[in-house]
Amino acid sequence: MVDEFLKKKGSKDSIEVLLNPLSLLSSPFDYEDLKKSIDFLKEKSEYGEKALLIAHEDMDGIASLIISISLLKSLNIPYEVYIPSKEEDPHGISHKVIKWGIEKDTNFLFALDCGISDVREIKYAQENGMDVLILDHHRYGHSYDSFLFIHPKKGSGFPYLSASALSLLLFYGYHILEGRDFDYIYRENPDEIILSACGILADRVPLIGDNLFIVKKAKQIIEEKRGNLYRIYNEATGKEPSLWSFVSSFSALTSREGKSLLLYLFEDGDISLKKEYLLRILKEEKLSMKLSKESLNLAKEFIDIREHFVLVVDKNIRLRSLGWIANVLKRKYYLPAVVIAYRKDGIWVGEGRSFPPISIYNAFNRIKDLFVDFGGHHYAAGFSIKQENLKFFDKKFEESIRKEKEKNWKEKVDILINGDYLHELEDILNLGKKNFYLSCYLENIKIEELRKSFGGQIYGIPAENGIYDMVLSIDENGGRVFWKSKQTE
Repeated sequence: MVDEFLKKKGSKDSIEVLLNPLSLLSSPFDYEDLKKSIDFLKEKSEYGEKALLIAHEDMDGIASLIISISLLKSLNIPYEVYIPSKEEDPHGISHKVIKWGIEKDTNFLFALDCGISDVREIKYAQENGMDVLILDHHRYGHSYDSFLFIHPKKGSGFPYLSASALSLLLFYGYHILEGRDFDYIYRENPDEIILSACGILADRVPLIGDNLFIVKKAKQIIEEKRGNLYRIYNEATGKEPSLWSFVSSFSALTSREGKSLLLYLFEDGDISLKKEYLLRILKEEKLSMKLSKESLNLAKEFIDIREHFVLVVDKNIRLRSLGWIANVLKRKYYLPAVVIAYRKDGIWVGEGRSFPPISIYNAFNRIKDLFVDFGGHHYAAGFSIKQENLKFFDKKFEESIRKEKEKNWKEKVDILINGDYLHELEDILNLGKKNFYLSCYLENIKIEELRKSFGGQIYGIPAENGIYDMVLSIDENGGRVFWKSKQTE
């Protein structure tokens, strides 16, 4: 049953293989446009063209950016980098960044972990003579055929990659064409593997298959004490880093004037300067956590708890903390949470978090006419909205989230289990523990059996025995009863 579900979701491997990968499960060339993208970049190299790199400001985006820079350096392609700041810039590709790229004499645009929803901006870039390459893993609803577009769900590869993992596969594809295997990257580019793993963990994509393989390889590299990242951290702090040391430190970074401290850490060749940058990064990590906690305390003063969701709107909340605060509130109230704050250019920015089977992306999509832009994943999405539309948001969103909750759950959940197949639930919970968010409909389940077998892994099991139908929301913390109905005798 679980393997059938995974196949429907685009995975060609069984749960046993996904949870215990022995090698990279996907060929890079299983992804549509990946080989074409390498040929495209080789052609740009031959003509001496210059790239405009745009990346999402988060850990996954910056990791994807640095891995892609390694690819461009291998091809001798010059580049300019702009990382839009959540505090000051529109998300992803914007007219502002395109104009900046034109001033810098760039010839083509390469967007990483962003760009998928920026249809008008892509057209603007093309009208100004720029070819476009997008590498993204967010949900999309448009048909793209006027530019190259690499996405985990385009093709027959592993469909749950982070952007940083997909960038590593693009880098790997280039080396395959040069006659090199993955062991070459493991030996010669250990930091790129560590960064890819950081993006995977920070973006909370399913820790299975290719993602799990990359994370395991990154941990091995650190255990072997290899790479500049290990050396710089060890010499600068006198401590042994773990993979989570890098994730927590690098995820706290913000961009300034289109750049990131992490980028400087890789671009500057002086080891003493690298150590200085790392120490600044560690200081910024502490400051970032302090500011996030202050923003959370501020948000608590403005919490509006509705029947179907939690809403916070305040001008002074730190934009970098929106997603983290929404996640805290989602877990506390077990309701979809949306946190909205003000950006310097007069636009309000919001982040939403939810849990299966409630898709925050679908809820936003129903009211997308209110937004300047929006995008993300089923259970983590964001948007920007003008002041004049903000006053309509709460009622429109309330109506949309209500529609999301009025689904026929038996038809809409990921997996349907009858009491005869209760043993399948162990595999489903194991998937959830690997960040594979999903929902499950349990039909004709004897509560006493469910409690006996999974009482420590499923929360909210009814106290009264009997036969129930119920919906479970499953994530890395286990299962939680989302909806239940007791069968009449």
